[in-house]
Amino acid sequence: MKNVYKMTKKKDKATYKTINGDNVLGLKKSPTRSIALITTDSPYAINFAEKKWDNDVVSQEALEEAFKVLKHGAFMLCFASSSTAVPMIQSKYSFIGVELCPNYCQVGLARINKHLSDIDHPTECEFEALLTTEEAA
Repeated sequence: MKNVYKMTKKKDKATYKTINGDNVLGLKKSPTRSIALITTDSPYAINFAEKKWDNDVVSQEALEEAFKVLKHGAFMLCFASSSTAVPMIQSKYSFIGVELCPNYCQVGLARINKHLSDIDHPTECEFEALLTTEEAA
């Protein structure tokens, strides 16, 4: 994760703090349940322009730290390419307990089905069942 944004309210004015650097270390320094929004556009693991940094992926440790510092009801906006989004959808993010937004997942899955039919990913029906099961829990 590249950037972490921290928002707090002081005298009816929202303030923002941008934390740049190693996000696992930055998140570990943040108090539990203190962040209202995290947004990240992590490397896509597609070896873009043969840049070594683009082969990195968001680690489970970074996601667990993000979950720990997010306030209840807060949001994490995580941009991803199809090469990283498919494993995230398949794992249902179950390792950190976050909820997938069904509307965005449907859009993402439709795009994945259209452009990446050669990789192993859930079908529309399997994904509907996944969402129904998650919503019922």
